[in-house]
Amino acid sequence: MQELVFQDGVLIDTIEHPDPVVTTVSKLEFMNRLTQEELIAIYTAAKTSVQIEIFLAKFNVAPDEIHLDNPELIASLTAMESAGILAAGRAAQITQL
Repeated sequence: MQELVFQDGVLIDTIEHPDPVVTTVSKLEFMNRLTQEELIAIYTAAKTSVQIEIFLAKFNVAPDEIHLDNPELIASLTAMESAGILAAGRAAQITQL
């Protein structure tokens, strides 16, 4: 229930609203979540894996805002874990809000 009060002739919302959860980062911030070794492994794997090449192509044409809660992003990183390109648990760490 919203509580509104007049204070000095102005209607004020008195309920405290939590800060919104940030679910997006810039491309650079996303890449900085990966180690240099992980980036090398991803780009190396893309030379022989069409799936990883597609992931990188989508990343390159995406707007500068990366949604960390995007199911396709999470699935791609999880697949890289399964393939041994990323260590177990890294997908969750990389996409942690």
